[in-house]
Amino acid sequence: MARFIKLLKSQNYVLYYGHGKAKEMAYFDIAIVEPSGQSDLEKDFMQSKETLVLAYLSIMEVPSWSEDLKYIKLDDCLKINGQNVMNEQFGNYCADLRSGKWQRMLLNKVSYLLEYRGFDGVFLDTIGFIENKGFPLGLREELMVAASEILNNIRLVFPGHILIQNCGLVEVIKYTKKYINGICWENPPFDQKYYSKLTKTVLKHLKNMWLESGFKTFLLFENVNKEYLLKRYSSEIAQKNNFIIYNSHGNYEKGMNLKGFNN
Repeated sequence: MARFIKLLKSQNYVLYYGHGKAKEMAYFDIAIVEPSGQSDLEKDFMQSKETLVLAYLSIMEVPSWSEDLKYIKLDDCLKINGQNVMNEQFGNYCADLRSGKWQRMLLNKVSYLLEYRGFDGVFLDTIGFIENKGFPLGLREELMVAASEILNNIRLVFPGHILIQNCGLVEVIKYTKKYINGICWENPPFDQKYYSKLTKTVLKHLKNMWLESGFKTFLLFENVNKEYLLKRYSSEIAQKNNFIIYNSHGNYEKGMNLKGFNN
């Protein structure tokens, strides 16, 4: 329960996938980190300063260099019309969430991070990829059901740890919200004065979830420096809706912003 109370009261967070910098991150209420970038001593130091430390975990994408590819077969990778689904930007394979082997591997990864290494929770990345409109509707629905099963299994084993989902705010969240403690909206389109109808609907839904259960929303921006209107609108939205907000300086592996969103 102590973790959930800290999450509820949190006013800020940092997301950093590089190495070290535990002393800097300990100034934040929450630190989202690449687990291989932090030693146990560094993690323990942050936790000793009352910082919640969440470990990054990719739910769907598997980098071409990952050792995971040694243990899963191509049958465990997502295919459409016989072709592997890839994130072309990064060259990552996409695992098929319906694969029993991949589901077991994910649970083992979570067990290692939470039980063995002692992180306070996990930051569930790439799960939002399910909402790719290039996927057939039937496939999207099957993947969302599989995602909910995966999170249900994690929650059953780790009822006292924090689960934060990255993206998947339109469709996936309908299947997963009962298992997670919060969601991250990465690079939301707040740079236009008049938001789209969908953006307004998402904002209203997230605010209602906060009011109903203390559901936490993280706004995340990557290297927003000169876009004044985006900063202004985003700060106003965060304050109005009790969201917490972070803007990385540079990319997530190299940049860290210690001065707040507007700097």
